[in-house]
Amino acid sequence: MVLSASAEILFQEDSTMLDYKDIIVKHFGLGMSGRQIARELGVSKSGVNDVLGAFKRCGSLDFPLPEGITNYGIAAKIYGGSPGAVGRDMTYACPDFEDIQHTQAAPWKEEHDAGLSLEPLHEDLRSRGAKGLPV
Repeated sequence: MVLSASAEILFQEDSTMLDYKDIIVKHFGLGMSGRQIARELGVSKSGVNDVLGAFKRCGSLDFPLPEGITNYGIAAKIYGGSPGAVGRDMTYACPDFEDIQHTQAAPWKEEHDAGLSLEPLHEDLRSRGAKGLPV
């Protein structure tokens, strides 16, 4: 199952997810704003507000949260899937990788078949002090 595009920002750079439960409790239980929650947790305000907006639109969860519900359970209810389900939207056509490879390889193949090589370029670069070139 694929999550909405807005759900994708709920993951930080290191692929850890926001603590949905903490965000919901801080907002609805403690009356904190999205900005305050974001500052306290050290996460983006838009991520916090997206969680809160999805929670408010969700018809199957209310505050207080059911006892024992996990972040994965909350994600399944408010986004229709688990956080690990983020994936490629298959409604878009996949590139024709075989055609791309053939198209990209054609100029090199023509030069290679004609006996051209990169050796003259490498020699010129070596003479100018370049390091790490093939010998």
